[in-house]
Amino acid sequence: MVGYSCEALMQIASFFGRKAGKLSLSRFRNTLAVLLIAASFVSLLPKQAFALTRSDFQASATSLTFSRQLKPGATGTVSVGFKNIGSAYWSNSGSYYVSVYHFNPTAHIESDSPFATSNWVTKEQAEKLPVSRVNPGETTQFTFSIKAPSTPGVYHEEYVLVAESIARMSGGRFSFDIVVGDTAAQTSVQTASTVSSSSSSAGSAVASSIPQPKPNSRWSAELVSLGGTQWQLNPDQNVFVIARFKNTGSETWRNSGTSYASVYSTAGTTSERASPFRTALWMSNSHAVKLTETEVKPGQIGSFKIEIRAPNAPGNYNEQFTLAAEDTAWMANGAFSLPIVVPGTPQVAAATQPSSASTATTAATEQALAAASGYKATLLLRSAQSIQVSGNESQQMILGFKNEGAQTWKQFYVKLVGVAGATASLASFRDPSWVDASLPVKVTSDTKMGEIGFVTFNVKGPARVGNYTASFQLYADDQPVDGGWIDIPVTVTSDGVFETSPSVPSSASVANLPDEPMIRVGLFETNDNRMVVRAKYAPVSVILNGVSVCHLAVGQESAVAFNRTTNMYVLSGGPCSSQSAGVFRFHADDDISPMELADFSRPVSWLPGANDNTFRRQLELRYVADTGNVWVINELPMEAYLHGIGETSDLSPLEYQKALLTAARTYAMYHYTHNTKHGGVFHVDARYDQVYRGYGSETRSPKIVQAVDETRGHIVTYNGSLAITPYFSRSDGRTRSWGEVWYGGSNYPWLVSVPVPWDAAKNRTLWGHGVGMSATGALDAANDGWDWQRILRYFYTGIELTQVYK
Repeated sequence: MVGYSCEALMQIASFFGRKAGKLSLSRFRNTLAVLLIAASFVSLLPKQAFALTRSDFQASATSLTFSRQLKPGATGTVSVGFKNIGSAYWSNSGSYYVSVYHFNPTAHIESDSPFATSNWVTKEQAEKLPVSRVNPGETTQFTFSIKAPSTPGVYHEEYVLVAESIARMSGGRFSFDIVVGDTAAQTSVQTASTVSSSSSSAGSAVASSIPQPKPNSRWSAELVSLGGTQWQLNPDQNVFVIARFKNTGSETWRNSGTSYASVYSTAGTTSERASPFRTALWMSNSHAVKLTETEVKPGQIGSFKIEIRAPNAPGNYNEQFTLAAEDTAWMANGAFSLPIVVPGTPQVAAATQPSSASTATTAATEQALAAASGYKATLLLRSAQSIQVSGNESQQMILGFKNEGAQTWKQFYVKLVGVAGATASLASFRDPSWVDASLPVKVTSDTKMGEIGFVTFNVKGPARVGNYTASFQLYADDQPVDGGWIDIPVTVTSDGVFETSPSVPSSASVANLPDEPMIRVGLFETNDNRMVVRAKYAPVSVILNGVSVCHLAVGQESAVAFNRTTNMYVLSGGPCSSQSAGVFRFHADDDISPMELADFSRPVSWLPGANDNTFRRQLELRYVADTGNVWVINELPMEAYLHGIGETSDLSPLEYQKALLTAARTYAMYHYTHNTKHGGVFHVDARYDQVYRGYGSETRSPKIVQAVDETRGHIVTYNGSLAITPYFSRSDGRTRSWGEVWYGGSNYPWLVSVPVPWDAAKNRTLWGHGVGMSATGALDAANDGWDWQRILRYFYTGIELTQVYK
């Protein structure tokens, strides 16, 4: 009966009384008894008896073994154990069946594996859950075969545990490296135990294989995930590692006050140690970070976002960390380690064409293969040491290679084999003149030993501001050439246009859909060229060109202003002091919490004291040269943006809200896809495109949030492509076609005139442009019992409703 208050039961009994007439005392007692029995029964129902969400599916890896070395074409085995630490049971059938998928972390989608065998469900789906059911708290083992591809190299394989159609499981990622070559070990399986107990991460360092603090029933933890098996960082490169722990003690963890929870770099289990991987964000040389969440109660999962920066000294490191309750105790089972490789020369993460996104070899492997090919070269001419361009702009590069080998080159070319940078991909650097996604040009000309071969090609800068590296390998007669590796630093000084294809997958399963996009919202034009940001709910990092330059603890604030004389951004206040021609971005450390614009006021007229000045995830101040205005821009996930939409009341019917918010999502996706309305600087205006009020509106509108969540990722499409969906306040009895109001009606066959009998019956007049959906008509249709799909299909003729992201 836990969770069922007497007040709630009285309300239910009262409901029955209103239905059946006045209850006598004896009838009330009988009814109450029935309710108590029913409530007890309901409390025993499994989680699947109710609506499930992604957060119900969580996992923790317990073991991982795999074939470390294979000859080309040889077979091996992968076996991974998982514990169900979520609230829903796992099944191998039904709508949300559980299985292991091969995962492309760059594209954030499930993808075909080069190691897939005929025993796999598909080339991307390795194995379904091998048992019928795994309850919360139970463990299971997935075992599947792999077959090495014919091309030698070092392959990095990543996988994820998926609850079909609903979630990639938190803690369900694991990865490993496999060496494929003729010199590889002939044994079919070499096992490498990476996790040996439930206190573990998904394929990460073992909590139980390193010394642990002594048992403590009040302060104890269970490692859920670290997000990887090992880390390779170039000297001075930084990355964030998110350690997620379950609170298995009796005390609540907090990020402030006495006994706050945090992470220390340690030697052994009780000695603090100055870490060579510390950064300016650390609280001290050994004190890495506090708990991200405000509090984590026993049984809940908390996270610690640790920034690490590689030292200049190359080597293999094993950095140990331990959770602590400040000045109180080291947490039992709270020790963990990060295996980190710092190579002697800078390495870049290899990338391949989308058709083989997971077959990439590392830079070191590419060079090793070149050394074994017999082809040798020396780079004698390089037209530029680096490239500096605006987003999407190209610059010519000329390279001259001297043939130092014995073979005459009949044909030679350079191939893009590696990219580095926050938003880098092969397509980011491809100039329209290239032969394909990774091949700029081929040269057919005999180049004898001692002669120089010249390659001339264009390199395009990625769309977003930042520092990147494009790595090319010289090939001669389709063989990699020793000495033919070249890294080209690329600096993008201003954002270009971000374009994606407007086509929509028509039959892809939800599991294969991409993650939701990040939308950029122009909040307002400033009148003083500045903004002041306060870390209100979580710590905030100030990012410049992908690097954290300042950190705000909760309660701290800092200002950034644009100086029109010097064209510089000036950061000041609190712990921050800097200036740059680049844009400072205020980013919530947990990647989602709201921040407060301390110098901005947007009162809510009907709610005295309310001020809509809090916005999720990221804020930036940006000068827009085309208009001469300085804007405050909010970048956040699409669904979080929709949560803050203020286009309708929270009191309106849910089906109407679903219809309106699906149209709003489609409108936003259209401008996200095309990104031309606001000069490519942001996608939508918070006032004139769609009314967006941010986190304040989200907290006041639980039904709108529900409507967004229940239509997640769905947009309006026509013949498989995204369809723009205008809507307006009310009609005079009919909507207008696109051609009646704007030019080019034949291009929008779903936007034709339809009757709106609800508006006609009330003799309403036209408010707005009249194209698309009448808000008042849709509202009345919902009151008449129409669901959101029927409403949308009525106002937008011949359309489909398609989910385009998870």
